[in-house]
Order: sequence, then C-alpha cells, then structure tokens
Amino acid sequence: VGCTYDFMYNVDTAVFWGGNPSVSRIPDAHFVWEGKYNGAKIVVITPEFNASARAADLWIPIKAGTDNLLAMSVIHTILKEKIYKPAFMKQFTDLSFLVNTKTGKMIRRTDMEHVDHKHHHKAEEEFYSMNAKTGKPALMPGTEGSDHKTLRLKEFGIDPQLEGTWKIKTNEGEVEVTTVFELLKAEAEKFSPEATRETTGVHPDTVRQLAHDLALPKVVEVTTGFSLNKYFNGILSIWNISSILGL
Repeated sequence: VGCTYDFMYNVDTAVFWGGNPSVSRIPDAHFVWEGKYNGAKIVVITPEFNASARAADLWIPIKAGTDNLLAMSVIHTILKEKIYKPAFMKQFTDLSFLVNTKTGKMIRRTDMEHVDHKHHHKAEEEFYSMNAKTGKPALMPGTEGSDHKTLRLKEFGIDPQLEGTWKIKTNEGEVEVTTVFELLKAEAEKFSPEATRETTGVHPDTVRQLAHDLALPKVVEVTTGFSLNKYFNGILSIWNISSILGL
C-alpha cells in the first residue's frame, strides 16, 4: 500500500483509492500514465469524475464515506472465489494466528507460559499459529516481541494452518481457538457485493472486476488519498484496503 511514484511504471494494476494524482501529485503523475502506456491498468475510486478518472481504464463512482464497505465486498469476493494466496498469507500476515473463540483475543505467550515480570512486555507481543507439521501451537518468529527477527518459517519447521478450530492447553486451562483468517471469513459474509450495493452505489459486477484487478495480476499497487482516514471510522477503510492486499 503506497510506494514511490516511479514504481508505477512497473505495475500491472495501479489503484488510486480516493486519489487524484493528476492534480494532487503533478510532478509525479507522469509515472502513472507512462505506466499505463507500459501496460498497467489504472483504476480510480472517487465520488467525483476528476482529472485522473478521465484518463483511467476504470473509474468507480462511490458514495462518499463508504469505502470501508466496498473494501469488505472486495474481500468477500476474493474469499468466495478463493483467489487469495495462502503461501503469502502464512508468511507475511497474522491471518494464521490463534484466537480464543470465547474472548476474541489472540493467544499470546503470556497465555501459554508463566513469564517473569522483566520479560512480560515482550511476551505480550509474541503469538502462536497451529503448526500443520506437529499438530501443536508454534510460537511465531518475526513478531514485535520475538527474539527471532525473521519471517523464514521453514527454518523453524513451521507450516501455519489458516483454517480450523482446536482445543489447546493454556494457563487458564483448556480453551477453544481458531485463526484470524476464520474470523475474517465470518465477518466478510455480511458484506457481499449485493448487500453493499445500495450503500456504496457500486454495482456487484464492478466490485468483482475490482477484486480480480487486485487479486490476479502479479504486481499490484494501491495508493489511498489522505481524505479516506479523515472520515468518521476512516481507519477501518485503511485497514480493510490493507487487508485486501494481505490476501
């Protein structure tokens, strides 16, 4: 999400979500349109037909302030059509992390071990996935509290499971856990393209086209405008858009 503008020359899809580079980034906008000449598909998502939308391959006129719902509908489509990339999700996202189904909180090292006061803060930032190779929870490297600053999971013999429900032993006894991915799937069920159409003003066929433009090409870049996070609950829009790329 976001990059230097010279990168736009090398993408397959460039999405300007709430952006208008031809006006707001005049010195850099030439990279966007040179990227189009180089084969990139340019998508602009804005309520108004602006200077960038005029030259884009696809303009999506959205009702102002409903970007978080459009993003969730894109996630719904990607999940339903199974056009996500599990290998990427396992290594570079928290979608495999274990969550207590009763509390909705991620399982942390402090839930699994008795940690002394000196190391408690670090242990609060260490999380688990269910390791398909052992059938047991595995402490994941690369998290904020981990001593292992790497995401090379194979070096630790970890193959995280994205889907499933299990019973594990914690400091509080046996608890039922699932994955962040399972919770995302359940949440996305509410936001089919048909369910959000009236609110966003975006036709379901257009939502599915956007999902394909984001999920299927090799190199995809999304630039969000500064306006999105200034709406009430605007952080949800940024989170949801980022979650699309996490898939």
